[in-house]
Amino acid sequence: MKKKRSEAFPGEAIGLHRRFAMRTTGAGTTFVSKSFLPTRIELGGFERPEHGARVYFYLLAIPLICLLKSIVLVRAGASYGRLSLPPIYDDVGYFVDALGRVQILLEKDVWHFAKSFIAAPPHAPYSTLAASLGFLFFGVDPGGSAPAAPFLVNGLALGLMAGFLLFLFRIPALTSCCIALVFIALPWFDISVTIFHPDLIAGFAAAVIAAALIWQSEVLATPKRALIAGMAAAVALLIKPVAVQMVAALWTIAWFCGAVLAYREERSWKPSLIRLAFGIIPIAVLAGPYFIKQFSYIVAYIYTAFVTEKKAWSYLVAPSENNLFYYYKQAEIFFGGFLIPAFVGAFAILLTGMAVRCRPAALRFGVLILVCAFAYIVPTSVEVKKDLFGGVLYGCIAVTLILVIHFIVDRLRLTGPLDRAAAPTYMARVGGWRGALLGLVFLVGFISIGDHQFRAELDEGHAMRLVYDQLYGYIVDVAGSSPGPQANKPLAETDKPQVYGTGPMMVYFSCPAPVAPDAFRFRGLANGLIFQISMTVHEDELRALTNAAIKASIVAIPDDTYAKRMFPLPVMRHLPELRNWLAINNRLRLVGTIRTKQGNVDVYADRPISQR
Repeated sequence: MKKKRSEAFPGEAIGLHRRFAMRTTGAGTTFVSKSFLPTRIELGGFERPEHGARVYFYLLAIPLICLLKSIVLVRAGASYGRLSLPPIYDDVGYFVDALGRVQILLEKDVWHFAKSFIAAPPHAPYSTLAASLGFLFFGVDPGGSAPAAPFLVNGLALGLMAGFLLFLFRIPALTSCCIALVFIALPWFDISVTIFHPDLIAGFAAAVIAAALIWQSEVLATPKRALIAGMAAAVALLIKPVAVQMVAALWTIAWFCGAVLAYREERSWKPSLIRLAFGIIPIAVLAGPYFIKQFSYIVAYIYTAFVTEKKAWSYLVAPSENNLFYYYKQAEIFFGGFLIPAFVGAFAILLTGMAVRCRPAALRFGVLILVCAFAYIVPTSVEVKKDLFGGVLYGCIAVTLILVIHFIVDRLRLTGPLDRAAAPTYMARVGGWRGALLGLVFLVGFISIGDHQFRAELDEGHAMRLVYDQLYGYIVDVAGSSPGPQANKPLAETDKPQVYGTGPMMVYFSCPAPVAPDAFRFRGLANGLIFQISMTVHEDELRALTNAAIKASIVAIPDDTYAKRMFPLPVMRHLPELRNWLAINNRLRLVGTIRTKQGNVDVYADRPISQR
């Protein structure tokens, strides 16, 4: 018996051309042109998994495309980007943590390396592990330059996440390659690769899982797929654990809305609850122990960032820009011209679905828009604002763009006048309509590929390198004149990495600039030099600064000219008073001044050293 058209190609039909008059039949809505040739536009579902490529394609080809673009970015960044500067705060914090753990691996074994993650859980496990792998295979520059390998791991991780999304939605190979081209053309991709904060990587991972939860009845149809998604969700949570409350709320909304839409089709809550159970089990097993042990630390970190240090960051945004802060960051920096097409396409699918009475795909796009709105409202409602706090929102926009391209290219089908099962398939999969759309996507992606990474000013970069080299030289000289051993102490005496140093010498940085204090720790670790560092950032009393200086063997303090170019933290207004205190101090004496075009840095020490 001949199948009805609606059975052969699921999804209700909609028409978008004024030249067609509408008539309703049992097969859906058909539009008849003046030439009396019926034409249908359909938005299909996931009933044909054979159209997807093999899993190896998604986990190899897509990451390879992203890795190639990352290599180009890193090579260019070594000339004018972040890699041309000393390691930047707070990228270098993860580098220091990773290098200490790699030293444990080299001096002991893999078990002690793994045990270090249990004995001293890192702030961001992904960043520490990614940097560790980079250092293990590619080493570290003794000159203390920013390492390239961890940034390449960022690109590889983004490629794996994108490939996982394409795999879940069974996007055909040719479409996947065109989407990957658009993906690496996004300014957001360039910034995510060349900045070693986990926020942007974690935001994209959270958005991928949210999309899977929205389309759960279609992309997580089997327990095996739900289990795989749960494992991926556990990994996503461990990328930026302190953002767990935001990610958990996002996934709750996505799962609930996806379960409601699945109930409309399955007429039962049982499948959704089974999928939820198979997803929660790997999360509890893989990520649960970390959050149990680090619960108090996560709570303290959130309180510090949004309460204790609120005044240090809140003034960054003018009251008139408060509600549009993250919109400006998206439009001007992270997505450029891709922002509007992503949401125009999503709303177009939603509205056309409403026109033909609750199309499932359209309703799911409505939920995706709701999730994006939630990811925008939450960071906007918080008084403290930083561009990276919108990482989940940026990830949701990237996922929305990918799915809009997929639905328009692979799900939008023009059914011709021949009411045959093969005719619509040919026109949708091989015909000129899909080919033209794929060609357009490829062309847009190709011509949009560029280099949108941060570019350092030449004078600023030169000044930072000068301070980095000369101040490290003073540290080495003071360490060499110290009565205690400095460079012979092994790093891996315990299973805990020595993040802050345990050498007898203390170096005090009056502020976290012009070079991140941890950059000197990183350079010391690379050369076997162990020393402690102390730093004042949010202190607003002179006594806190003088107490830190008393305990140090060497003190670095920028002059007023250099201080004006730095972020105006509370400690900055006390630097002149600290310099006056050092001038009358009998223990710490001025041993040198590092002069740059941006300003000078005075160096004080508790012992005489050779002049530089």
